[in-house]
Amino acid sequence: MRSARKLAESTFRTEQARALFAGLAAHSSVPLDLMATAAFGLVLGVTGHAVGWAMPRGGAGRITHALASYLRSLGGEIVTGRRVETIDELPPARLILCDVTPRQLLRIAGHRLPASYRHKLERYRYGPAAYKIDWALDAPVPWKAKECLRAGTVHLGGTLEEIAASERASWQGEHADKPFVLVAQPSLFDATRAPTGKHTLWAYCHVPHGSTCDMTLTSEADSVSTLPDDFSG
Repeated sequence: MRSARKLAESTFRTEQARALFAGLAAHSSVPLDLMATAAFGLVLGVTGHAVGWAMPRGGAGRITHALASYLRSLGGEIVTGRRVETIDELPPARLILCDVTPRQLLRIAGHRLPASYRHKLERYRYGPAAYKIDWALDAPVPWKAKECLRAGTVHLGGTLEEIAASERASWQGEHADKPFVLVAQPSLFDATRAPTGKHTLWAYCHVPHGSTCDMTLTSEADSVSTLPDDFSG
């Protein structure tokens, strides 16, 4: 139940270890000084040690295809290309699962919900968004740190304090001067992600909800987003 920042400061002695843990916890998109954020870092850290951070061959869409195939094998039916304006359009069922956000749930099912629950949905505050870029590359990223050439996921950030400041900024509706960036390079381990001899790379940082800022134009993000010749980690 502790915050990621307090756990890192009290448990790890070196700046490197604290920064590593901060990067893990920052996957939560929540300020690292809030209660329970340590759980995100602990779960990802334990998973990394126990089984690694697995990636699906062919992309995350393969997981969706597998689940859909299993549903159909059980007699289920998937209907796409149809917009549901109200829950009353759906056929009678014992249980209806709505995989939508609060605003959409209010629109399609608000008349079926208790007033107290509707008020909670109306007060819901959307969290930070992600500014993401995808690249098609002719070669792997020439990291200066050789360890990065063996990692499917790379965290680009500074110290614990800098990563915490980045996550706090997006939560407060601000754009970080030194954004914490998460990078994935799956084609190093999955040849199906790119044509022979080519590679894919994607990266994202957290930004405020509704942001329209081009993070590639900020001085700090530019070194990450434009991939200059001397791009390094």
